[in-house]
Amino acid sequence: MSLVSLFNGFVDQVAAEVSDLIADFAANRDISLGTTFPASPALGQRFVRTDIGEEFVWDGRGKWLSSAGRTFTFTGSPSAARGFKLDNSAETPLATAGVVLPYSCTVVQYFISTAFDENGVLALNKNGVSVDTLTMNSFILHYKLSTNIDFEQGDRLLVTQQSTTTGTWTRAIVCVHVRRRAS
Repeated sequence: MSLVSLFNGFVDQVAAEVSDLIADFAANRDISLGTTFPASPALGQRFVRTDIGEEFVWDGRGKWLSSAGRTFTFTGSPSAARGFKLDNSAETPLATAGVVLPYSCTVVQYFISTAFDENGVLALNKNGVSVDTLTMNSFILHYKLSTNIDFEQGDRLLVTQQSTTTGTWTRAIVCVHVRRRAS
């Protein structure tokens, strides 16, 4: 038997064992596996897309969302000419501020924390257009935990100060949590 044949046999054996391990993992955690999503999922059903190596959960609103999310952090003191800075980046004009999303996703929650009790309206923007707002009323922390706003790959996500009635919104931190959305 040649060395190549031995190596190929070893690779095949390892691949079979890994496949068995994944199947055992899924069976013990009520997770389905495959390359296409189930036709009639139940709320909260978990499914691993083996073709892209990611776990998704059925949200009950017609979407498969990744079980792992990503949080974008915006900071600073915005003005009408610019939005919050992304991850402490340099301040940029509103037209180029924010983040270009690398994949289709859904904003599932966001919040703002400020240094002082400040009033006003925070706007979540998609490609420069406000798609949701959060009114701040004299508290340091404001949040929306059940947001359901879709963004497509290549859309620009930006957070701006739509209006203010008190305070200067200094040292504000805005966190926007997204989950990848499968098609």
